[in-house]
Amino acid sequence: MKASQRAFWLRQFYQWHWISAAMCLVGMLAYAVTGITLNHADDIKSEPQVRSLEAMLPDSLLAAIEIPDDPVKRPLPPVLRDW
Repeated sequence: MKASQRAFWLRQFYQWHWISAAMCLVGMLAYAVTGITLNHADDIKSEPQVRSLEAMLPDSLLAAIEIPDDPVKRPLPPVLRDW
């Protein structure tokens, strides 16, 4: 292997080494921050916000709801999902 080829690959190695190290550092810092916020959640002051929304279905869509006698959960009909 020529000296110029070896120097090229050595520079590539050093380049990728510091790039991967920087990415690992960012990941470790993000992991540390999330761990701190999870373990000290009561120290972070916040107020929960509860929002309730109500809507009335039109009579034409109410007819699409069939209440089955069996207790099996079924998905909403496509007409109601689209509404």
